[in-house]
Amino acid sequence: MLVELGAIPLLIELFQDGHCYKHSVSVVRKSDAVPVLVELLRDGNGEVRGKVSGAIAQLSYNEADRAALADSGEVPILIELLYELEELKDNAAEILVNLAEDPCSMIQYLKQLMFLHS
Repeated sequence: MLVELGAIPLLIELFQDGHCYKHSVSVVRKSDAVPVLVELLRDGNGEVRGKVSGAIAQLSYNEADRAALADSGEVPILIELLYELEELKDNAAEILVNLAEDPCSMIQYLKQLMFLHS
């Protein structure tokens, strides 16, 4: 639904620039935008992936958003991004560091990694 409405570029710009961050996070979480962002991270072109990874990096600073990110299956994608262009590497590393701060979600990340290598 977000894609059809053309909301994704607006969300990316909003989070990339950091405008209204505190008020926007709850809107993103409630709208189920995280799976859409993860899908764009997986399948988007280089520019889109750079902007989406920046948006996800912003989301990863919020504890509740880290929980949503943990459920999204993004950790294997982020690990792959560590071998990409510099902007993607930086954003992926930032996200992974932020996700590691939440010990409750660590089991979820480890399960994703196990699935990736099975």
